[in-house]
Amino acid sequence: MRSLVVLPLALVCSGCTSVNHYASPVIAPPRTYSVVAAFEATEVVRTKRAAPFDDAKTTTRTLVLYPALIGRIGLTRRLELGGAAHPGRVGVEAKIGVVTDGAVRVSVLAAPALQGGAFVGDVPVLVGLRVHDRLELVVSPGVAYARPVVERSQGYPSGVLARGGIAAIVYVVPSFALVPEVSASTALVGDTPLWATAGLGLRGDIQ
Repeated sequence: MRSLVVLPLALVCSGCTSVNHYASPVIAPPRTYSVVAAFEATEVVRTKRAAPFDDAKTTTRTLVLYPALIGRIGLTRRLELGGAAHPGRVGVEAKIGVVTDGAVRVSVLAAPALQGGAFVGDVPVLVGLRVHDRLELVVSPGVAYARPVVERSQGYPSGVLARGGIAAIVYVVPSFALVPEVSASTALVGDTPLWATAGLGLRGDIQ
């Protein structure tokens, strides 16, 4: 019985898109590992007009996603590599430090992935402000590119997308943090839906 419920959810969620990364612009020291387990929900908002002068019709649906698992390792003072996976999505990422000192840190994250029958390349700029020893705020404006690679992914966001996000990194102890994040992505033209994702990441650092 349980498999009859899980299988449809896996098929639905394989078409979801999430640009949450639960990442700080701070580059981890060399040979330091970071692991994030996250739980997410995505809301899809689509607006359509039957004819050019008709009233727009807006529909929404909320999809609960399976947990995501993200692993990262610091290689140099300015470079961190990682990978992410959950059912329907697998990808890699590289984080490059631009501003690595001071209260405000800036990094660029390149995160290509295969997701829901489409290639998705996400490139956010991570800007973080350390407001307290136990709290860091991160905004992540940027762009993404999506292209379906199999026929069943029709209707998936396609082309160049605008993306943005905001997160808080709450350090419970120096090596463990809670990372709530909200992000959204959509095309600037056409009837591509708005994909908004809210999630909670549990991050642990290992040296």
